[in-house]
Amino acid sequence: MLGTKEGPPAGNPCCTGVPWAAWHRKRPKTVKLESERDEQLGYMEIFSGCMTGIRNPRAHEHDWEDSERRALELLTLANHLVERVLAATKSSP
Repeated sequence: MLGTKEGPPAGNPCCTGVPWAAWHRKRPKTVKLESERDEQLGYMEIFSGCMTGIRNPRAHEHDWEDSERRALELLTLANHLVERVLAATKSSP
């Protein structure tokens, strides 16, 4: 896992910005169910994976093929993640 119940791992930039803020502020210190914590951490890992694996594929895979299907798949994933961030509610610290 990327972090603990108390916060993201130190030095991990993927968990200090939007992904961590979106899920942590959703219900700070009131996420009571283990399944809610698991969902929060799971989405943090998905965000992290997107930044690691998808952000610049041509720099790492010279045989990367641009296709309409691949573009639609990545846009669908990005849309879902943006919707999750927008649905997260911010609370006062």
